[in-house]
Amino acid sequence: MKFFIALALLGAALASSHFDRSIERDIQESSFRAGREYRYLFNGQLSAGLPIPTTPQGISRIQTQVNLQWTDGNTVRMQLQKTRFATSQEETNSQKMLPFERFEEVDRMDREHQQLLAMPVEFDYENGLVREIRFTEDDQPWSENIKRAVINMLQVNILKKEKHEGAEKSENQEPTFAFTNVERTLEGECEVLYTVEENQKKEEQRWAKSINFDKCTRRPYIHHVQTPVCKDCQETLDHDKMSSTVLNYNISGTPSNFLIHSVELRSQHLFAPITEKHQLVSAFTINRMELIYAGEKKTEIKQVRNEKTSELIYNQEWEWAEQQWAQTGEEKYLRQIPQWSENKVEMVQKMFSLMAKQIEQGEAELEAAHTVARIVKVMRQCNEEQLEQIYRHVSEQKNSEKVSEEIRSIYFNTLALAGTRVTIQQFVDKIMKSSSFCLLSSLLANKPYVNNTNNV
Repeated sequence: MKFFIALALLGAALASSHFDRSIERDIQESSFRAGREYRYLFNGQLSAGLPIPTTPQGISRIQTQVNLQWTDGNTVRMQLQKTRFATSQEETNSQKMLPFERFEEVDRMDREHQQLLAMPVEFDYENGLVREIRFTEDDQPWSENIKRAVINMLQVNILKKEKHEGAEKSENQEPTFAFTNVERTLEGECEVLYTVEENQKKEEQRWAKSINFDKCTRRPYIHHVQTPVCKDCQETLDHDKMSSTVLNYNISGTPSNFLIHSVELRSQHLFAPITEKHQLVSAFTINRMELIYAGEKKTEIKQVRNEKTSELIYNQEWEWAEQQWAQTGEEKYLRQIPQWSENKVEMVQKMFSLMAKQIEQGEAELEAAHTVARIVKVMRQCNEEQLEQIYRHVSEQKNSEKVSEEIRSIYFNTLALAGTRVTIQQFVDKIMKSSSFCLLSSLLANKPYVNNTNNV
């Protein structure tokens, strides 16, 4: 959930070509109104890795159907259905939404997680702005944050009339205007810049919303770890453009009676450089929501009972559970962290096998630090039994003696970098059982592979 790098995104307005023409649509309504149902197809993609076009990116995908029902003028009920998750460790093109079929679907998601995602949520929606959100009492922070990310796509200040200084109107183009406003979004309470372009022929408007992270009164706390930063990068890392989020809307109707046909969010954030050669770790998010049905209700979304009220800003209780698990090793905290995949052991084993191949071929220097960072991230959520399985795989790999020694030393480095009570305990146990101190010298010899990876 703590990702992203800065690029100029306002120029890419959402065009009609973004629609998936293969999806059947049934749009009978021209505006949001009480007693009707609206369904959107939501696609989300998060990629993280080195900002180099040809290097593999760790990519996660989510796809879900968003059902919305207006119970009265300002109250909306929402439910997610047919939610799917998928991952990939081999894709390189992360700047556009990739087909879900290109990924390995998480086909054994815990039933409890499925039930949590399907729990309804209610929110007040007035003039395009999201007010109070009401979750089911049994819902969990990670599930609530996914729903917040969807609701965040619907927020557009439809009634704002104040024109932003510098807005222009060209005779050869459609009428446009711009304005600023302070809003609570998923990423904090910040100033946002709206740019609106009217298409009088199609009776549609294109809205672009950009978050100014340099003017925020509140932002979710991001856990900071001490990481060496190259001197030349320090000024850049403090710059406000290290974070960039832009949303593009296609809207029809009037301020009092409008309908959102599609929304696209593009968000990038930059993390500390891995080396002094300006190799920065970046994360890039694309969320897209497209209207596929607007008409009469098919089934009633249940009312939220025993509710707990909240707001749109990201909830960090999940991170608290991660910290408690790291400090105590008590699995009750691990169970509060969503386990997107049951094959964590297999995932780490594949990455170690890939790294062994890269070392053998002399290609590991560029990507090794990033691969280690991904291994560390997964190992932070591994229990003792899972770590033992990974250790056996590392120990039993059939490589040359030199490569095997390097892989074993990298494994112990990842245990130390993960820094949880469980990984540190295994690190100490294995060191104590070692017949010599050769392992320690090997660890130091492999420092370039793991330097600066604890920023993930």
